[in-house]
Amino acid sequence: MRILFTIPLLVVLALGSCKRPVLEIPLDFIPPLVLSTSIQDSLPTSAIKVLNLGGVSGLKIKHHNGMYASYFEYEADKNLLLNTISALPFSMDANKADTQCHLISLEQVDALRQDLLPGEFENTTFFWNVDRTHLKVYECIKPPYRHTIQTSENSNRILHRIELLG
Repeated sequence: MRILFTIPLLVVLALGSCKRPVLEIPLDFIPPLVLSTSIQDSLPTSAIKVLNLGGVSGLKIKHHNGMYASYFEYEADKNLLLNTISALPFSMDANKADTQCHLISLEQVDALRQDLLPGEFENTTFFWNVDRTHLKVYECIKPPYRHTIQTSENSNRILHRIELLG
């Protein structure tokens, strides 16, 4: 009789002590995918040839909502680059498009940084955390893309962000 009472008691105790394992940590946001990309995925072949950028690779930060930005670092002649980006085609039904790249302030760069979707900054600090001493930043909107180009006055180092505007 004692055994009949002990076995059900053990079963009840064993079932009561089991908890479901937590398989996921809840997030406030869905982190972006961080992918490798090639400049050939972002610029026309003619621009790549003019700038001699064959083989340049970078990062693509792709968000769950379909938005993305590609980041590149390379060496190029600044004036040739700005003229080439300025000459890129854009959609004729665009509300706003630039025919020339224009200088933007560091405050405008900070505003762009503040508007990043969660997870993007952490993967692209090489672009955002640069020495600003001899830095000039240009923007050129070529719908559906915005080009943000950081140049150094002391070298041909280029940091280039190409963002899908949506």
